[in-house]
Amino acid sequence: MKFFLLFSLLFIGLQSYGQWTKNPNILNSSLLDVEASDLNNIYAVGTDSVGYYMSGMIFQSNNGGTSWDTILHVVNPSGGWMYKVEVIDSNSIYCTNRSPIFYKTNDAGNTWDTIHFPTVSTVATDAIHFMNTDTGLVSNWYGEIFKTTDAGLNWNIVYNSALPFYPITDISCPTDSTCYACTIGSPSILKSVDGGDSWNFSPSSTMVLGLASSIFAINEDIIIAIASSSTIYKSIDAGITWDSIATPVTTGLQDVYFYDNIGFIVGNNEAILKTQDYGETWSIDNYVSTSTEVINAVHMINGTTAIAVSDLGSVYRLGNFNSVIELSSSNNDFSVYPNPYTNTINVSFTSTQNGSIFINDLLGRKIKKIEIVNQKEFAIDLRSARPGIILITFIDNASGLTSTKSIIKVE
Repeated sequence: MKFFLLFSLLFIGLQSYGQWTKNPNILNSSLLDVEASDLNNIYAVGTDSVGYYMSGMIFQSNNGGTSWDTILHVVNPSGGWMYKVEVIDSNSIYCTNRSPIFYKTNDAGNTWDTIHFPTVSTVATDAIHFMNTDTGLVSNWYGEIFKTTDAGLNWNIVYNSALPFYPITDISCPTDSTCYACTIGSPSILKSVDGGDSWNFSPSSTMVLGLASSIFAINEDIIIAIASSSTIYKSIDAGITWDSIATPVTTGLQDVYFYDNIGFIVGNNEAILKTQDYGETWSIDNYVSTSTEVINAVHMINGTTAIAVSDLGSVYRLGNFNSVIELSSSNNDFSVYPNPYTNTINVSFTSTQNGSIFINDLLGRKIKKIEIVNQKEFAIDLRSARPGIILITFIDNASGLTSTKSIIKVE
């Protein structure tokens, strides 16, 4: 009986929604956006729930979302929440926040530079999209679009709606020259054919009724736009005409993301919708009609793996993240003993290793992080860990491969 109870701890805090796994309230924050460079390196942004909408937070996970570290905390009484994150690679990450400030790091979040946009507006800097490391676009709730060609060091305003309140909520560029932006004004879709240097309203784009919350251009011709009024729109002729697509739920829609023909839309009531035919038809992957939780953002890493985040700090994962399955490699496989343990564990590799060991509980809370250099066998004092199942994850510095073992702490 005791063994059964200990083994069952493996599922505490993890909720399964179809093929999605939810870690509820894993981060003490209202999460607004998430992106990943690979199966290990993931970044999420939002607000500190203690100082809601006053503190901006950037979180990092380098083990597939199993555990997270706060790598930047910005307090601004006028509103400092982090709004959007753009992951260029595992080292270069760009963020925008409530103030007209651009945050960038080129060393995986160890240090950050802040650059102010050339605007008199103090409204939220919302959408962000980079075509490459140097060239990118950012928009805000004042109806302005800015462009950089030097990785955010300098910005030029390339569009101004000249309207008092015309939020531009998202930008998507399928090529370096063609870009689409959506607004919650009317008309709702803007298009650029010169890399964002100039913008014009897309024909027939009044159909979104001034409520376009997110847009994704699968290619130059096929574009999906969603409205917070639970409406999905699709264009197959580069934005000239738009058709409404039937949605299986009636709830607010927040974000859309595609990887080839497969796409996801997330929104209110923990809604996750899926398509496998370029957005022509949609099915329900997850939906809780009684839930007040809002999934704000979704990001696909490949055709079978995706991650999403909510306003209650929950992290949803789909697919085989390296951190949640046990991977075995002749180079980085290891053993942990004794199991169960009480105070100290021993770690033994098959050969000398260099990398990082992350020790977490099942809710993703970090217990300890250890850097190992040319080590094969060593002991770790874990007497402070709570009784239950502990996850030991090793990430190899050279290959990036990950192995995870589980071990039981007993009193």
